[in-house]
Amino acid sequence: MVHLIRDELAGLYDDNEVNSFIFLMFEEYVGLSKTDIVLKASELLEDEALKNIDAAVKRLKKHEPIQHIIGSTEFFGLTIKTDARAMIPRPETEELVNWIIKENDDKEPAILDVGTGTGCIALALQSSIAVAKIFALDISQDALTLTKENSLVNKLDIRLIKADVLNWRIDKQLLALPKFDIIVSNPPYIEKSLSSEMHENVLKYEPHQALFVNDGESMVFYQAIIELALDKMNPGGALFFEISEREGKRVYALLKDSGFDEIELRKDLSGKDRMVKSVRR
Repeated sequence: MVHLIRDELAGLYDDNEVNSFIFLMFEEYVGLSKTDIVLKASELLEDEALKNIDAAVKRLKKHEPIQHIIGSTEFFGLTIKTDARAMIPRPETEELVNWIIKENDDKEPAILDVGTGTGCIALALQSSIAVAKIFALDISQDALTLTKENSLVNKLDIRLIKADVLNWRIDKQLLALPKFDIIVSNPPYIEKSLSSEMHENVLKYEPHQALFVNDGESMVFYQAIIELALDKMNPGGALFFEISEREGKRVYALLKDSGFDEIELRKDLSGKDRMVKSVRR
């Protein structure tokens, strides 16, 4: 069966991706670990498992993300449900979460996650900082429903807010929020004209609202969140962003011009500037 999968997906994905798909499918549909796959590769599979794997391969050939096909992904030790309602959590976002946890020295921090999507950042922080008071904000009700489902799956309690951060100054529920010690966001920042550079599996299967901004407005969400942070963050509080590798210098300058200190750009495991931390005066 493994050889058949490789043949079907040859030319569509590289070998490492295909290996990852095989491990995930066999774990999900057959209950075999990576070691079991090697040891039992020649054994016949039950009809139900064969049907599920065959259906999954057909969907992969249409470039549907494996995380949507399986229905979940692992993020920071949590099981996160994934579908078209929100962006799939990425490994670099785990790096951002790890940075936040290591930098936190507040025993009971109040944390705001802006543009929560699946809720992966908020839930990972809640699982690691159990006494934290965490608010998760998104404009999409579908995304917040998914976040709620993920909070139930992982038995973690966070507060959900449906709001548009771009209009925070006229939103009563946002104006009524408490002061925060940490604000974090992985906001939309890809200009629409750059969509042609995106992979098909992203363009077809992930929500454009969570990805794209109008041309010339790559900083619009960063600007709004910075202004919100100036109003809603305690002095000494930390503001964390995930960023485009192209926009590191612009986000750095925006934070500096807005009066934030201790600004630090950090590279991901691929050596690209993908996250930034700053401190409110």
